[in-house]
Amino acid sequence: MNNYMREGYLSNAVLHRCINLIAGEIAKIPLVLKNEKLEPIDNINDPLLKLLSNPNLEQSKVEFINSVMINYLIYGNAYIRGSYESSESNYLPQTKLPILLDVLDPLLMKKKDGCWEYGVGHNAVKYLIGLDGNSNILHLKGFSNSGVGVSTIKALESQINQINLSNDWNNNILQNSGNVSSVIEMSGDTNLTAQ
Repeated sequence: MNNYMREGYLSNAVLHRCINLIAGEIAKIPLVLKNEKLEPIDNINDPLLKLLSNPNLEQSKVEFINSVMINYLIYGNAYIRGSYESSESNYLPQTKLPILLDVLDPLLMKKKDGCWEYGVGHNAVKYLIGLDGNSNILHLKGFSNSGVGVSTIKALESQINQINLSNDWNNNILQNSGNVSSVIEMSGDTNLTAQ
């Protein structure tokens, strides 16, 4: 996964606004828990609803879901880490809910040797993946046949490049006092010929 997706998002105002609008609207959708029969559970004290309403010390539910969705839309992948009472990164949860949820940077995530690695080089933290697929990391990915999702921005790559090049061209014209003509400079006393 390259940094092009992030650059496209940060350098193109239209794309930036669209992604923020989509993610923001998704984040505002009220959460409804349902039982096995798909009947709504009306329990405001449910531990899962409590966790999602206050996922970590820095984000509200809306901010958290917004961050997850922005990563998903930009990279085609979003990673959520569940932190448990055990401080070990290789603790495999069974049925307990985590005490905190954090959104991880997709550019720093990779799957290697049966575990997730988050970070760079020797500073990378490993999170085991159990034989049943259980892990501290929840990976949300867009459609793809490989292990990582494909970004929605990938389909717009050539259009984003074209718009960004046009914007650069227009900025250069404005910086040149609106003059689009060129000046040919020749050395010495040479003149142009008719040819």
